[in-house]
Amino acid sequence: MSELSKTEKEKMLAGELYFAADPELVGLRKNAARLTRLYNATTEEEGDLRSRLLQELFGTLGEKATIEPPFRCDYGLNIHSGDRLYLNYNCIILDCCEVRIGNDVMLGPNVQLYTAYHPTDPHIRLMGLELAAPIEIGDNVSSPRISRLTLWLWEILVELSGNSTQKALKPVFGQQPHRTDRFHQSLTFA
Repeated sequence: MSELSKTEKEKMLAGELYFAADPELVGLRKNAARLTRLYNATTEEEGDLRSRLLQELFGTLGEKATIEPPFRCDYGLNIHSGDRLYLNYNCIILDCCEVRIGNDVMLGPNVQLYTAYHPTDPHIRLMGLELAAPIEIGDNVSSPRISRLTLWLWEILVELSGNSTQKALKPVFGQQPHRTDRFHQSLTFA
């Protein structure tokens, strides 16, 4: 498919520069905002409603998922989780690209996963173009440490690589070490 025939959504998911104000993307973000607003307004007694809302929001949602409100995401449909996912309070997932989460993953409060980032060239950035790269979290990860620190480290490595399109760098979270204070050792780049 040529660059000119791709939609902005296809460019976004391919890790290419895309225009985030594209009407299709705006509509998808509005739908995710509606679903997360409804989800965050539920009570602990409304388990069936919570489950239905998450099934509609996520691209794929495994069995026995628990997400403590409030929860926020950009699109939702780019999030794919395995079974027994647990996300504690105030989780934010900016899923401009795919976020794949394995089985038996437990993330602590205020964890933030960002696939979105901005071009380092100010001329490109001022044109309103953005970038995204996928995130993959393996099975059995249980850590409060996947958060802003991870994004910061990733941005430094991207900057040092000189790779402005970031296609060569992809954050991958593998098996969780036994000690959560050593989580940073499982951060690798493919």
